[in-house]
Amino acid sequence: MKPKKPIDWKKLIIRCGKILFVLFLLLFSIGAGLDISDLQDENARLASELSIASAKANATDEMNRNITDAIGRLEAFKQDIADTTKWFKDNSNIAGLKEYDVDRTAFDERCLVIEKDSCRIKLGCPSWIFKTMDFFSYKIDNETSNKSDYLQDLSSFYRKKGGDCEDYSLAVGASINFMEDACKKRGYPKYFFEAITDSVGSIAFIDNTEGWRYIDATAYEIPKDYTHHYTVCGDFPSGVDPNLKAGQNYSGHCVLAFTNVPITGSASIRNSLKDSILVEPQSGWLVYDLRSEDSMIVPYDGYAYYDLRNLIYSVITDSDYYIFKRYGNEAYWMGYSDFLPMIDTLEKSLPGLRSGA
Repeated sequence: MKPKKPIDWKKLIIRCGKILFVLFLLLFSIGAGLDISDLQDENARLASELSIASAKANATDEMNRNITDAIGRLEAFKQDIADTTKWFKDNSNIAGLKEYDVDRTAFDERCLVIEKDSCRIKLGCPSWIFKTMDFFSYKIDNETSNKSDYLQDLSSFYRKKGGDCEDYSLAVGASINFMEDACKKRGYPKYFFEAITDSVGSIAFIDNTEGWRYIDATAYEIPKDYTHHYTVCGDFPSGVDPNLKAGQNYSGHCVLAFTNVPITGSASIRNSLKDSILVEPQSGWLVYDLRSEDSMIVPYDGYAYYDLRNLIYSVITDSDYYIFKRYGNEAYWMGYSDFLPMIDTLEKSLPGLRSGA
């Protein structure tokens, strides 16, 4: 029998520490309704413990204890990932949330236009309902959560009467998902989206009663096969963020991206978004059509972009959060779900490294 190649357990434990530290960076980047200070302390402590464990390679009992501890921590991280992805799923639709009872009726009655065989969803309508009926307004994270980077859940967004661009994007996206379902319940499985764009001398009606309108604007029909939408965040130039302070040329901002290619994992992000159409969720206004404009960059895996201007660097889907982040001299799209196979591999490898195994 061919002898097994010995495993360098020190390298494996160090790799484990690095993966968990990267996971900490991902969690810290969003703080999705979680207290990120606790995550910081826990992950930093774990990374430190694993480093110490590798330095004590000659202490067999210590090694076994550290391997056992690492396995337990990995399992805990798997549960954290499951909880986080569930959080995004739970906040992908306003259906069933008591706070939005009145809003759901308004979305159904005012934001949908029924046509021959399809349903048109007016993207400027949700923000007007939020502003004129709910009296929501733009609020920075420190106002809503006393934290510098915090993504509110849908119920918190309603209770706090607003939030920042990430919060608005999540809430409008969840409202769109509800309206898609409303179209299907009416017997119209086909739906498409209508945004708003500049047009001097024209009027764009925001709702189907024609009670709300924009002057010097017109309807912009998003291609009917662009049925997928995601929150994307990046470093946008002035003129995009409606809350940009005077004198700022660029700002971190989030909008909705509409595309005909679904995001199925981190490897699909570039292909899905490179020809997407970007819409401001706080107004329904067209931002950029990336099919014909090079206004924003959807980065490739493997290339480290040192200039973040005009770069899309994070994406929120209905079940995951992806971030484009540098690791050494390279950069990659990574989501919570990307860590699961790595953790599984480590969990399978670590038990065999115990002394006497």
